Amino acid sequence: MSGQALLVLAAVASGGVLLLALLPAAPTLVGAARVRAPRLQTAQFLLTGLAAIFATGAALDLALRLVAGGFGTRYVWQHTASYQPLGQRVSALLAGQEGTLLVWSLVVAVFALVAASLARRASLADAAAARAAYLTMTALTLALLATTLRSDPFLSFADAFPTVAAGTVPIEGRGLNPVLQNPWMPLHTALTFLGYGALALGFALALGQLLAAGRGDGRAIERGRATLMRAAAGSWLVLTLAILSGLLWAYEEMTFGWYWSWDPVEAATLAIWLVLTAALHAPAPAAHGGPARWLATPVLVAGAWVLVVFAAFVTRSGLHPSVHAFAGGATAPFLGTLLALLGAALTGATLAARAGLRRASRDRAADRAPDPARPAARAPWAATTLLSGLGAMVIWGLTFPILATRIAGRPIELETAYFNLWGSLFAIAILFTLGLTTPGARLRGDRRALTVALLATLLAAALAPSERWRLLDPDQRVGLAPLYQAWGQLSALALLPPGLYALAATLDRWTRRWRDGGALERLREAGLALVHAGFVLTTVALALSTLLTTSVTLPVVPGAGEPTRAGALAVHATELRRTDLSDARGAVVEQREALAVTVAVGGTQVAGGTAELTTYPDRGQARHARVLIDRGIWTDTQVIYHGVAESGPAGLPVTVRRIPLAAAVWWGLLLLAGGAGLGLAARLARAARPPAEAGA
Repeated sequence: MSGQALLVLAAVASGGVLLLALLPAAPTLVGAARVRAPRLQTAQFLLTGLAAIFATGAALDLALRLVAGGFGTRYVWQHTASYQPLGQRVSALLAGQEGTLLVWSLVVAVFALVAASLARRASLADAAAARAAYLTMTALTLALLATTLRSDPFLSFADAFPTVAAGTVPIEGRGLNPVLQNPWMPLHTALTFLGYGALALGFALALGQLLAAGRGDGRAIERGRATLMRAAAGSWLVLTLAILSGLLWAYEEMTFGWYWSWDPVEAATLAIWLVLTAALHAPAPAAHGGPARWLATPVLVAGAWVLVVFAAFVTRSGLHPSVHAFAGGATAPFLGTLLALLGAALTGATLAARAGLRRASRDRAADRAPDPARPAARAPWAATTLLSGLGAMVIWGLTFPILATRIAGRPIELETAYFNLWGSLFAIAILFTLGLTTPGARLRGDRRALTVALLATLLAAALAPSERWRLLDPDQRVGLAPLYQAWGQLSALALLPPGLYALAATLDRWTRRWRDGGALERLREAGLALVHAGFVLTTVALALSTLLTTSVTLPVVPGAGEPTRAGALAVHATELRRTDLSDARGAVVEQREALAVTVAVGGTQVAGGTAELTTYPDRGQARHARVLIDRGIWTDTQVIYHGVAESGPAGLPVTVRRIPLAAAVWWGLLLLAGGAGLGLAARLARAARPPAEAGA
């Protein structure tokens, strides 16, 4: 059976689940008797499992075509070639719009099966919310399958190009895009869609809880919070790993330019992560709390999923120029419609839940009593507000150019200065909030320590040892409003005092809680400490590393006796090798140049190896550099070779980058991900314990 037929069957199975949901409210086709609920639920569960199986079969079919070189399929012809290694042919499944939509549909279909299992095991009180979540996941699966069918990953080459003779099968494919041949690509993309799948489950659970609250069962939010938080924490962990692998990929690819370039898709992904982080910091519902306290977590988790669809819409519609953007916008109307429906559903469910919670609050006389938990709630509210605000700032930076372009009738883009300046302000505020609101830390409420940290921050903001330390370089400040120009002249050293303040509070809490807690409490506290320490380290190191990086381009002559020098930097090229790669037709598809080079600073070698440049004649002479990276304890060195075509009388051009604190960035992200893993393990272990033991 073809993959296209399997996709259709998966969509039919998902649609069948939704149709069966209508049967209890109407007579069946075989008689007036209604279908019994247990049989109905079993049938729906089986259909959900079939949808996941059919979607898996479709993905395997496309993967096998990629491996076997089935160039009669347009997607295979576009994204792989027989001369490429097996790993690259498999990873091509994640290289194009059609393949990624198929994988996304598969992941959501599998999580729909998880939602079905949760619905079958739900208690009587939570049955309505769990069933709403299950049907929501099924609807999301059906919507993504329909979008995948519209993109048609199994379209034949002959149907895609009607001008060629019927039945034409190319001898060779175009090959995987050079940027996507990096080994970090499949890991980054797979983790991203896995995280999105877990977040889809979180959206469904949150929507089910909001709908239940709207019907008057506000306690559904409280009862379902633990399950929702586990789904959100799992998604957050996977997305953190996805961002880490994406940073490593961008770090090694000249096409992306840097760890982080505020590309529209990168920015949208960061906004998703920030909103999800805000959800994890939101205060728990309390008997005396107002509607905002009850709604914060489900609304933020659901909002993060809406942002996922927004990011997909931006990626696949062409609204923003992006290195991540896919060619063609056939799926844009589908995603735009889905985005509008999700936004409307979340808004309606939130308003209904708010009204239901207010009615319940008026009916309970106890809610008029003072709220003892209200002072303790200020800490998470501060973190939630700032993280959400930073996410909103990023989303506005993506939305404003779209609106302004439509109004002005010409392309309008926000410069990176907008993101850098507002990002630095929010980062400082978040770091101070982390120190101020950390429960159990002695710094909390210590006004003298806070005053010292604030004064140190103001002093550090005025200290810039050189122009490189300022938030914006002189070229970036040109043309900005006076306020932004003054803001851009502040020093990045301003991040250090709040970073140290937050780190001190984190370590103080950890040492206190570690002594007094049990095994699970220690595991949880260790996870929180690592997450917060990792956030501090990553934030400060990434900012300073970006600002303090130096770059110089020098001409070198392979085999020359003396190296080319620029101050203390010396670059020596020993050999240039050239090789050609041909495809099954005998045509040259890759022309590779490999330059053996060593780099020394002050007489000490800091890098050595081969920097490569590949030219692709069949891609319009496109060129792709493979960067030589030598990782040091404190400073990394990158060597980029620009090729013979760019050479001049003095020699071949080579760019050397010196990147300080690169290792600190990676360690910070690893601490962040490792701490999240420990925290999630503690949540799962607590959930697996008997109620009496878990509450002890």
